[in-house]
Amino acid sequence: MFLERHTSMNLSTFLRRPADTVAREKLLHAKASYEMRLHAARLGAQIQMTEPEIDNRGYDFTLILDHYNFPVQNKAAIRPGGSRNWKIRASLLQPCFADRDLVPELDGFKVGGYSGGASGGVLLHLIDTRASDEDNKLTVAYKYLDIFYIVAVAARIFTTSCFAADAAIEFLRLLRNSEQHAMLSVPEKYFLPISSPAAILAFRLHLPSSNYVSCSKPNFDLSNNNQPNSVMADLWNRSIAPWVERS
Repeated sequence: MFLERHTSMNLSTFLRRPADTVAREKLLHAKASYEMRLHAARLGAQIQMTEPEIDNRGYDFTLILDHYNFPVQNKAAIRPGGSRNWKIRASLLQPCFADRDLVPELDGFKVGGYSGGASGGVLLHLIDTRASDEDNKLTVAYKYLDIFYIVAVAARIFTTSCFAADAAIEFLRLLRNSEQHAMLSVPEKYFLPISSPAAILAFRLHLPSSNYVSCSKPNFDLSNNNQPNSVMADLWNRSIAPWVERS
């Protein structure tokens, strides 16, 4: 019997090799999963998380706490280099039927999805190969996107130089007019930089308590400039601020 001889290599070599794509995806998911589970455990909560075994509905795994669950799509890029734009299934960013009253009307039409995978989120893993080689550990920065963040930018509740309100409104119109299985091209600048994958537990599973998903019923046209700032009034200070990475 002959054993395959393995030699040491830079972590960046492994992360970039096409033959190790699946192993890299599992490694990234395991790292994010650990951070999310640890955050939940510190708050005395037990989240359930499916594994990314099947990817035919536009998302990789589901996060579950008590009666609430939502799907998440993993996307990744290697820095320096790597993609700056990702294909996301429209249904993932469209609100599900249960959330239809949490999202404003857009030009008189509801932005809404009815398929499995709606009201989901996208977790972007940005691998820093230089830092990974220097420290000999996997170094990853994270960004996140979902319908509620897009609406908050469109309503000018949250402002960022990378994702303007007008661009968010146009993206909402694109979502409104897209078939559920359509693949939309989403640039990196639309994503919200976050300090940890655990941020999405604060945003969507309310660990700890948050107001990321408004309990009010906004009913206004995003195409005008008279949006009431009370739609998700205290959302950013109490929920997002501790998790957002500012440049």
